Amino acid sequence: MTGGLKGRVAVVAGGGAGIGRAICIRLAEKGVRIIVADINHEEGKKE
Repeated sequence: MTGGLKGRVAVVAGGGAGIGRAICIRLAEKGVRIIVADINHEEGKKE
């Protein structure tokens, strides 16, 4: 295993705000494709 995250896919529950959003941003910086799940639809759509 190479240990790289590029090309992987992550599902982040609560990814629209707070810690979940920070996780999404960090993973995206590493080349991970993100699926955001959040009860607040508008926050989940933000870039």
